[in-house]
Amino acid sequence: MIKYLQVDVVYNLKDENEAMFIYRALVPEFKKGFPGIKSSYIDLKGKEIRFHLQGESVSRIRAIINTLTRWLISIESLNDTIGR
Repeated sequence: MIKYLQVDVVYNLKDENEAMFIYRALVPEFKKGFPGIKSSYIDLKGKEIRFHLQGESVSRIRAIINTLTRWLISIESLNDTIGR
């Protein structure tokens, strides 16, 4: 039986400005928290966005990672379009 699952993801971006733009877009989601997740946080280090999820359900964590990945791709694409 799984007691809990912990996932740490590092997403590398083109530059620090893009990383800050995307980080600011995602922070509100982490402040709200995610259903079924024991702990979560997001951090910015230079050009890297790091996020951490801990929970009991593999399917819940997988779903959140998929959602975060889609958000990262969408925000990065928007950033490229508007030229930030």
